[in-house]
This record gives sequence, C-alpha cells and structure tokens, in this order.
Amino acid sequence: MWNGTDRRTQTLNTFLVAVLAKKYTNPSSDIIEVLAGLDNVDTVFTDFVSALDSIIRNGRSCQSVFREELKGFVADG
Repeated sequence: MWNGTDRRTQTLNTFLVAVLAKKYTNPSSDIIEVLAGLDNVDTVFTDFVSALDSIIRNGRSCQSVFREELKGFVADG
C-alpha cells in the first residue's frame, strides 16, 4: 500500500521523466521555465539549493525541511 510520501515521490518522478524526456529547442531555459517559470527562477532555485544544502548538512528529511519552509512562507505571506 502506498502512503502519501510514496505517492508524491511517484508523481514527481513521473512528471520529471516526462518533462526531461521531451526534446527542447533551448533545453536549459525551456526546462527552467517548465519547472520554475522564468520570472521566479532565482527564488525557486535559491530555495531549492538551500533545502538540499540543509538536508546534506543536517541529515534531515526533505519533508521536515519543506515543512519548515512552508511555515516561513505562510508566516511571511
């Protein structure tokens, strides 16, 4: 039986396989636009790298890092 995390991982995997398999005219900018949007790329990728850095340094799970990021986003917004 799948739990919520497994379903999210499977969905993300399916999405990324489909997005990355497509042949793009300008692969770098086209993939960035699909994943983050050109207007938000700096913010999205800065947050993404920050989350990865935190996971690597602290050995925490993605779920706990993103939960903390979401709390900050909700508090700010």
